[in-house]
Amino acid sequence: MSVIKKAGFAVLFFSVLVLAGGSLFAQGKGDIGLERAEESALAEAGGGTVVHKDQFRDRGIRYYKIVLVNEGLRYYFEIGADDGRVYTQRTSPVRENIRSTSDTVPAISEEAAVKIALERTGDGTVTESRLSREDDGILIYEIKIAGSENWYKTDIDAVTGDVIFYERRLRDRR
Repeated sequence: MSVIKKAGFAVLFFSVLVLAGGSLFAQGKGDIGLERAEESALAEAGGGTVVHKDQFRDRGIRYYKIVLVNEGLRYYFEIGADDGRVYTQRTSPVRENIRSTSDTVPAISEEAAVKIALERTGDGTVTESRLSREDDGILIYEIKIAGSENWYKTDIDAVTGDVIFYERRLRDRR
């Protein structure tokens, strides 16, 4: 095949790609855009500083990933590119704000930790609750909750009762 034919084929191929939608992450109909996704994440977190933002595709669905820091907490969001829904939200302390401990006995009961987790999530049924130790030595209760529209995971500091990790995922991820 001559160089001219190869070049003509390449031009035709890329023209078809552009006409068919082009890039995997090109904004299409209904795409909220990275700026709106960022605004949504900032509103959910009550403000803060965006430290990372990009797009990704999972099972053919496009999402915007926004990571921000606000008042000692790191927030991670996955926001649907086409509908603007928050499909995943995680919250955890910025690592230097976590205390280190060698406590061997929890200061709060499992029931108290479950109550804290349910207050944080707002609804749901506890599906799992267990006491464990983080890699950095913190004694925590890991609590999983099934809500009407979301799945939740919370880690509660077993000494202070602080929520040190929070995750919310939509049950219907399309």
